[in-house]
Amino acid sequence: MKFPYFKNYVKDWLSGSIQNCDLTTKAIFNELMNLYWQQDCDLKYDPEVLANRCKIDAKTFENSIKLLKTFQILFVKFGKIKIKFLETQFNEKLEKQKIYAQNGQLGGVAKGLANATLKYSKEPSKKSHALHALPEPVLIKKETCKEKSLIAEKSLTPELFQEWLRWLDVWEYQHGNGKPMNMIVQERQLEKLLRLPESIRAEALKLAIDSQWKNICDIRESSPLSRQQGEKNGNIRINPKQLEAIPSDAGNRKIEI
Repeated sequence: MKFPYFKNYVKDWLSGSIQNCDLTTKAIFNELMNLYWQQDCDLKYDPEVLANRCKIDAKTFENSIKLLKTFQILFVKFGKIKIKFLETQFNEKLEKQKIYAQNGQLGGVAKGLANATLKYSKEPSKKSHALHALPEPVLIKKETCKEKSLIAEKSLTPELFQEWLRWLDVWEYQHGNGKPMNMIVQERQLEKLLRLPESIRAEALKLAIDSQWKNICDIRESSPLSRQQGEKNGNIRINPKQLEAIPSDAGNRKIEI
């Protein structure tokens, strides 16, 4: 399994074609979605094995598959199950993963180019020869500036980074009108998260996801009023006693790419 989760929004489920199906068929489809994603969208259609996995008889399973195919929720092609919305998400995530890798390589090339240019600029006789030997700079696509920040991946633990990506997806859906958070805002939100003690960062992200917050908030203010205010505008208000729990150099930490 390449990716640990997929998008499955409540309102899409409640207003989609799946509502034309009975409860048994819905449960079967829910199980198939998770199996399909676990197999990286490459799931063999074997009615007996899948029916056994769902703990039902093969006839009931096949009747449910026919119903799902009738409403074009699920397809069976060349002996394999196809769920279009999950396949689309999987391909998008693969493309983003490739872009992340390319950007990391380009970052190394850009630094090497800058260092070499600075070194040989002090020696005019060698400058032209040195620049001829360097690879041509490659422009990064503008669209990659809107992708999720690589800085977060290097600054957070793997588990916390996955939660960070989940919150960015929620933000895109709830507050970005389908557009991802830009890099500047991401860096500000990441800075807010890193200011929190490590012991509460995971909980802060979980609350931001569950409550669909627009900003990362300091959850140590536990009163309902302060959390409602945080949900509204995401302002962090910390009293002097709470400041003692924050490392003195937290605001000055630099994150290297």
